[in-house]
Amino acid sequence: MIHVSGQFDVIVGFTGDSTLPEFVINEMINMMVRFTVKQQRDIWTVMEQSLKGAERLLQYSAVTVLFKMDDQVEVREIGLHDPPSRALGVGSFFCGGSNCHTQAMELRYSNKPHADPRKEKIRQTCRQCSTRSAWVTVGDIDWIHLLSGSKRMFWHRYPLTNAQMSVFSTVG
Repeated sequence: MIHVSGQFDVIVGFTGDSTLPEFVINEMINMMVRFTVKQQRDIWTVMEQSLKGAERLLQYSAVTVLFKMDDQVEVREIGLHDPPSRALGVGSFFCGGSNCHTQAMELRYSNKPHADPRKEKIRQTCRQCSTRSAWVTVGDIDWIHLLSGSKRMFWHRYPLTNAQMSVFSTVG
């Protein structure tokens, strides 16, 4: 948790199985410099600026940020869009197969890249039950947001609802 001059609080968490200090230290220092030396006060802007180049970190761990915005507690998760193993920065979606309770590692993602990340299309395939979703256009998913200054990092409010985790199973 970072607390600066009574102005605000922010909690930053890493959700990887084994998040090593060498993977997070540069981004943590960047955040602290922005809050203390540069005196930035907008928490979300600091997070976006500090993490927009953090692909190495986000390959191992999503980042969860808890902070207060407009008198409301916000919890957001930032993740790397990295098909075939991960889509839209989300650690795990549900499989669309009937009675399939597969693990995230069994889900694979195909994509049709586009210069505009919102126009990219993604499809999920389950290696356990062979269910394949229809193509989903990133811009059609209203709860996922491109991290400012990035083309492969997305954020969403955390935790996801069951409907959000079923985005690939409710189409096609």
